[in-house]
Amino acid sequence: MNKIFTATSLLMLTGWSTGFSKPEPKVEATLAPKPEIPKIITEGLAVYQATGAKEALATWLKGSPVEKDTTTNNNITTLLSQVEGAYGKISGFEPIRLVAVAPSVQRLYFIIKYERGPLYGLFDCFKSRSGWVVNNIEFNIVAKAIVPQAILEGTSKVSAP
Repeated sequence: MNKIFTATSLLMLTGWSTGFSKPEPKVEATLAPKPEIPKIITEGLAVYQATGAKEALATWLKGSPVEKDTTTNNNITTLLSQVEGAYGKISGFEPIRLVAVAPSVQRLYFIIKYERGPLYGLFDCFKSRSGWVVNNIEFNIVAKAIVPQAILEGTSKVSAP
């Protein structure tokens, strides 16, 4: 009995019993860097403002699976032309939210500012071996058609770019 008591006391003194615990080692966590808007998007927006929609689209779709798809190119160019007709000249761009879906996939919600109103849009980007590629572009003059309701209401916990 004395040997059992001594063994139990030794275990307790060294912290091996369930009543005692050794302090946890301190581990410093590092957060992943905040995602940045892919350069291909900002370059395309600068080209759009300087030279027009057709040239911007060529910049955005460079290396994309739909780069040479004439239907996609014509549809987006026509849409941007119609918006310019109604809203006036492009006057800038503002990011709404950049979401890092995964390390190699990002979605950017944004507005293109015109003289008389905004155009809402999104870019889905994929980081390929050669750099960022835009594989989806969507535009709409109605915010809720593009931007998730939680972002519009300010209840989304994802940070802005």
